[in-house]
Amino acid sequence: MPEEKCSCPECHTHLVQVANPKIREEVKFVPARLKLIEHHQAVYKCPNCSSSYHSEISKAPMTRSLITHSKVGSPSIVAHIAAMKYVYKVPCYRQESM
Repeated sequence: MPEEKCSCPECHTHLVQVANPKIREEVKFVPARLKLIEHHQAVYKCPNCSSSYHSEISKAPMTRSLITHSKVGSPSIVAHIAAMKYVYKVPCYRQESM
């Protein structure tokens, strides 16, 4: 998260990271090999406001995935599957077995 946004909007105290959950994984196509890239999103909270009921939770910005709600669809793997199907005429069941 950018340093200027890493402060509490109420009391301007520096936020402390409390979690870093994995948001999604992408399978990236590199000719003759696949690479798994994990995406994590940092979550921050204010240590001074955490005792009150209106404690603010802030999350670092994330890049959007190519396909909404897709856990593994990166642009490179989708392009490879489409090229194999429509350019090289390889049916999906053969791609799956490859």
